[in-house]
Amino acid sequence: VNFSSQLALTIGSVNPVGITSHGANVTILAPSIDASGSTIDTRSSADSSAGGSVTLTTSGAGAAGNLSTGDIITSGTAATASSGDGGGAAGNVTLTASGDTLEVAGAITARGGAGDGIGADGADGRVKLSATAGAVTQADGAHAIDAGLLLVNALNTSSLLDTGNMTDRVAAQVTGVGENFVYRSGGDFVIGGGGEDGINGITTQGGSIDLDGSDVAVGATQAIISKGGNFSALGVRSFDSSGVTINTAGDVTYAGGVYKDGGDIDITTTANGGAINTGTLIASADVNNAGDAASGQITLNADGALTVRSTTAQGKGSGS
Repeated sequence: VNFSSQLALTIGSVNPVGITSHGANVTILAPSIDASGSTIDTRSSADSSAGGSVTLTTSGAGAAGNLSTGDIITSGTAATASSGDGGGAAGNVTLTASGDTLEVAGAITARGGAGDGIGADGADGRVKLSATAGAVTQADGAHAIDAGLLLVNALNTSSLLDTGNMTDRVAAQVTGVGENFVYRSGGDFVIGGGGEDGINGITTQGGSIDLDGSDVAVGATQAIISKGGNFSALGVRSFDSSGVTINTAGDVTYAGGVYKDGGDIDITTTANGGAINTGTLIASADVNNAGDAASGQITLNADGALTVRSTTAQGKGSGS
């Protein structure tokens, strides 16, 4: 299914069921797209079959380039019972908004189908959300993303707030100065798996990174860098960044030196014997280029074992 429109597009305004492709890919381009309240379902009707990919792209500017989703399902189908076959792979979901907002207003599911017996499960899908001139938003409640990998690329503060999110790996970059990233989850997840379009770990340009309040195990296999913004993972079940760096160091080389001070690093685990295991933690001011500059504070509070490899929180001048 390949559809292009020169006019603002509302999916479901004619056919309220939405789009069903039975395994075929769905690609839609329009100045703006509103799919809220409708469903795009690319699952195959055959066992052990891959789901089709979904690509929605807007081309307008400002509010006229917004993209709002409904439910999207690209999961692979399970193998036939007693067949010994593998499950079908999930299709990838790529949502790109050229305007102010990419709104996740429905559930997105991209999981591989279950294999039978010796058959392997199908590969999980990747969900990529891009709003390089705006923000990615998701409210809590029936808007969860359930996939193998979530990639977020945005200019402005982006918040994925559905506490039912079940993505295995998350990587995000927010490129606007002082703009933040917030993520909530209902299942264990790892910060990593990025690489596409330069999205690695979680990065901001002075904005805060907030992973608070999810009673799940959080890991990291790629670096977390905020250039002076705060990092927090408060109330998580456990936290393991043992092989990577969390760097909230200040940097005077952008934004007129506003972010010369280091950001805070704050990690606490819930009352479940939750361990904290960190690699390198850096919360220093930009001591090489700034005059007076203050470091951030590093606070680690574990209900279980606490393992710390390296910490640096250095200020300069009166900020020491």
